[in-house]
Amino acid sequence: MKALGLIAAALIGLSAHATSIQTHKFQPGSFNLNQPGMVPNPNCYTFVNMTLDKGQLFGPFAVLENRVGGLCEIYAAPNTRFYDLKLAGIECGSGHYEATRITEDGPEKLTLIDHRTRTCRDMVPAKLIVMIESPDGQVTTLHGMAPVRR
Repeated sequence: MKALGLIAAALIGLSAHATSIQTHKFQPGSFNLNQPGMVPNPNCYTFVNMTLDKGQLFGPFAVLENRVGGLCEIYAAPNTRFYDLKLAGIECGSGHYEATRITEDGPEKLTLIDHRTRTCRDMVPAKLIVMIESPDGQVTTLHGMAPVRR
């Protein structure tokens, strides 16, 4: 009887997890991220490139990498970072993902708010909002794609 209860609880947990995954359609792609409100100079600018992928085995992940755009002769160390994304919630069709990676200085936390599938008719600052909290607590906010009104 106890085993039957555990199996039922496991099935309910799996179905609840599957429902939350199905309610937000994760969309892969590659995006340039900048400081909020920054308008890049097309001749020379630095940015963070974020690649989102569904992941065949372990689920969605993000890869962040520093890059340089334009014709300038500066160098930005790529500093490639990998994050396994976990769906933390959905609000108005926007997916809220979280990830943590371990660095030499301690855990670094990433929060991704994906408004590309937003259903509410309000203004959001950008389609993609990324917040990176360093091990010392400093938070960097980056925006991807132009603001969108639905």
